[in-house]
Amino acid sequence: MIKKLEGNFGAFLSLLMSAPFFAHANEVPEPVYANVKMEGYPYEGENCEGGDWTLNWKGPVHVEPGPIADLLMSYTAFDTSHPGQRPIPSVIFNSKQVICRDNDGKVVMTAKVNQKNSNKVQLTVSLAQNAAYNSPAFIFSADEMGVCKVDANGASFDYPNVMASIHTGMLNAITPALDITLADLQKGFNKTYQFDGTVIGIPPMCMGGHLKRGSVNLRYKSGTEDPTVAMDACLHLAKDEIKEIIAQGSPANGTYQFTSNPADTLAIVSQQKNTAKIHGKTPGKGEVSVEYRYQGKTASTTVAGSVVELVSVNNGGNIPKLGLYDVNGKKVGTTYNFPLKLNPLDGYVQMTLENDVLASVANTASNIQIQPFKLGKTLMQAKTLCGSKIGSPIPIEIVRCDDEVQKQLQTKKEEHKRRLDTLVSRITSMLADTEFQRASTEIRDTTKDMAIKTGESIINTLTFGRTKQVEFAKAKGILLSKDIIVNAQRLDVVGNVWDAYNTVNDAYTTYTETPKDVNAHIKYAVGAAVLAGRNSAIALGKTYGESYLAAKKFGTDLGIIAGVADQLAELEPQHDKLIKEYIHISDHLAFCEKSPPPKPEEPTPPKPTPTEDDETDIPIEELPAEEIPVEEEPKPEEPKEPPKVEDPPKKTYGLACRIQDLKAPGTAQHLRELKQLYQAQQQSLEKAQATLKVWQTALEKMEKAAAGTEAEFVAELPVFKQAQDQFLLQTAQHGYSSLEFMQETDECPERLQIKLDQVRARYN
Repeated sequence: MIKKLEGNFGAFLSLLMSAPFFAHANEVPEPVYANVKMEGYPYEGENCEGGDWTLNWKGPVHVEPGPIADLLMSYTAFDTSHPGQRPIPSVIFNSKQVICRDNDGKVVMTAKVNQKNSNKVQLTVSLAQNAAYNSPAFIFSADEMGVCKVDANGASFDYPNVMASIHTGMLNAITPALDITLADLQKGFNKTYQFDGTVIGIPPMCMGGHLKRGSVNLRYKSGTEDPTVAMDACLHLAKDEIKEIIAQGSPANGTYQFTSNPADTLAIVSQQKNTAKIHGKTPGKGEVSVEYRYQGKTASTTVAGSVVELVSVNNGGNIPKLGLYDVNGKKVGTTYNFPLKLNPLDGYVQMTLENDVLASVANTASNIQIQPFKLGKTLMQAKTLCGSKIGSPIPIEIVRCDDEVQKQLQTKKEEHKRRLDTLVSRITSMLADTEFQRASTEIRDTTKDMAIKTGESIINTLTFGRTKQVEFAKAKGILLSKDIIVNAQRLDVVGNVWDAYNTVNDAYTTYTETPKDVNAHIKYAVGAAVLAGRNSAIALGKTYGESYLAAKKFGTDLGIIAGVADQLAELEPQHDKLIKEYIHISDHLAFCEKSPPPKPEEPTPPKPTPTEDDETDIPIEELPAEEIPVEEEPKPEEPKEPPKVEDPPKKTYGLACRIQDLKAPGTAQHLRELKQLYQAQQQSLEKAQATLKVWQTALEKMEKAAAGTEAEFVAELPVFKQAQDQFLLQTAQHGYSSLEFMQETDECPERLQIKLDQVRARYN
């Protein structure tokens, strides 16, 4: 075993002794020279043309230091990111504009790459044989080659970074196989490989994403070293900007020559050895080239650039204040657009903010978009693609509400005020109507007068305290009380109707018991009873008429008041809604103006002032619903104990007592109920008047029979008796109906007057 190890170790030592070795850290190994060429297919969109592109880069690639045999185990054998890498030349990149049309041939999209000089190149050759790590592989990427501007259906946007990348160990196939041996490394090599596949990083819509062909030539220790030159410069200048550029050629001790095209765009002011001063003279696009000569050989590189002039932002006007909240008080991410004018029109600048925490900004060649985030002030500065400032900084102020929102709020406030004034004017005109004023003033006296007339109708139809009358009433299903209270005064009920009933009833009883004993005395008594009945009927007719007229006036006044209340039921909710919206708009305006809301008429706890960093919607305080002040009524005196009655009196409550609140729509409902009560009373009065007419007709017939023969008298007496019973029953029923109505309209009329005054005062 020991001999075997000694043999293997000896062979390994022999290999190391035969392999080159970079002995000193400061000894720079000879580079590998690479020449990369790519050609891409056009953009594959429907009805589109263009987008095909070419890329070429050639330059030195640093070789990893150490034993040369170790390169065969390295994943970065040749790599431009190694320390000691020589200056990296720029990429030569070109692409065709993409143009897409619809089926009618109209252009609907264009995409164009504005090229930038870029030496952001990363080239790596991995020689380790390890498929698990996708090696060996050729890896190449070129970054920041330009900006792609897309115009589609009136909208513009940019891809700020055009790049291209391939990896033969992953997405791209390479032929022949990447197989570099130790002998190749020792003696040198010059090999060319082909690759194809997908290119990573190509911006969509701007270029084709697949390779038409690709190749790389790697040369190491083979042939005379070719000169190379690199110019790491950004030449997107502001008009009249002067910039110094530096070229680096290899091997050293060669000569440099700078040229520009066109000469009056990026004008060369001066040149000294490998430096030159470039003047951005005329707006437009151009390029600067440098040629490096060494021992009869030439290398050159070109940097594309431009000169841009900022003509105006927002057509020369100031940027208005930008708002965070909309007209509804909601925080929204509004994006504000402002016109941008450059020379040339397809030039490009970058807009930046001094404080990008407050807002974000993006722009195209013709438009600036700003989206505010927080309250505050900052400055917006235009810069070239190389970072040079163009023009003066532009003030940006972010507030709660912009001018347009405040204008809309002010318009809404004025509109609500106009609608409120119109509505209040309509209500006050309605309440100031002379008929409403009269009705609301006289309703108190009308109520009292109607109650008195109703009481008189009761008095003239009922009499109490007699056993027979109570028995009659009970037999007919009527419960009688002994007292009636009208306007807090006890009225004794008297009348002659029941006396006439007794006389006729006695005569009828005598007739039925001894029909042959009808003498002149009975006829005389019945005749007197008929006469008394006629007198009572006349008095009752007068009472009914007066009661009807009183009730009619009450109904007319009540109808006027109820009509106004019906309109209030419709208008008052509109009024309250407008008031609430008006206060909400006023509070929102005060919030936008950063001032406290107007003080209410009555002191209320102060609202918290929103902070500058408040991220929530505007806190609008809900105000309590407006209330009508109601004067407290004096406490009524302790009621005196009423006199004892056979049956407990009905509970009395009046017209005004039923109206607990004259604030619509409750008012309208209560008054409608009272109007229905009045209509029922009117019907009862009309029915009572019709009953009275039937009774008067029966009286006339009985009076005629009493003056006639005994046969006529005897024949009419039963008919008259039946008519009298029916009249008394219906009249008693009307009396109690009137009593119910009186109780509904009798009590506390003063409150009605007070509440109507409050309704008028509320809108005045």
